Amino acid sequence: MDQVLADKIMAVSARQGKPIEAEVQVFALGNQVAWVGLPGEVFVELGLAIKRASPYPLTIVAELANDDLGYVPNREAYPQGAYEPVSARVAQGSGEMLVDTSR
Repeated sequence: MDQVLADKIMAVSARQGKPIEAEVQVFALGNQVAWVGLPGEVFVELGLAIKRASPYPLTIVAELANDDLGYVPNREAYPQGAYEPVSARVAQGSGEMLVDTSR
C-alpha cells in the first residue's frame, strides 16, 4: 500500500494542482431509456445513485466511457483506506460530482 500511495502522490503532483477535466454523457431514447457514460472505474454506489435519481424507467450506466480516471470511489470509501481509494487520482467527492453532473 505504501507503493500505491507513493504512485498516487507522484501522479497527482505531476498535474501541478490542475483539475482533471472529465466528460459525462447522457443519451435518452424517448422517455423510457437513458444511457450515462462516465470516465473511470466508478464505484457501484455512484451508479446506483444515478439510477435512483433518473426519471427514466431504464437507466444504463457505463463506466470507462471516453476516458480513464482510474478508480472513482464514493465519498464514504475514502476513510476506509482500501486499495481503490488509496490509489484513486481523484479527490474525495469527485464521484458525487459525476453523479450530480449526470442529472
